[in-house]
Amino acid sequence: MSTVEQIHHLESRVDRLLAVLRELRSDNDSLRGELAATEERAAELDRRLAESETARQEADRRGDELQQRLSGLLAEQEEIEATISRTLAQLGKLEIGSGGDPDGDGDTGAEDEAEPDAETAPTHDQEPSAADGSDADEPDADANRREGDDLDIF
Repeated sequence: MSTVEQIHHLESRVDRLLAVLRELRSDNDSLRGELAATEERAAELDRRLAESETARQEADRRGDELQQRLSGLLAEQEEIEATISRTLAQLGKLEIGSGGDPDGDGDTGAEDEAEPDAETAPTHDQEPSAADGSDADEPDADANRREGDDLDIF
């Protein structure tokens, strides 16, 4: 091989090496761009993760506060129910101790049902069931009340 041939051969090898080098530089630039985009995405995900963690901690704190408030309200409800039960028991004892006088007017109530007052007695143009001002179709609420009905308010 002559010197000229060797120079052409070396020039062609240099050209191929330069093409490979350009391709590698292009790949390197492309990979650097992808790396920058990936780093930006990672930073955004880290920021969102930190926000989510903060929101979770706030939700946990709020949940703890609500749980404490609920516990306090349940304890208060139990106290109120106990007070109502004691009050009802005391009222029952008072009614029994007063000789069965449920309305506290000094009589047992038997006369109230046997002889109507002149004010509440029906006149000849009124229906007897409407003398007390209530509708005949509606049952008397006190007559249908059972002992312990007051406890159903909770």
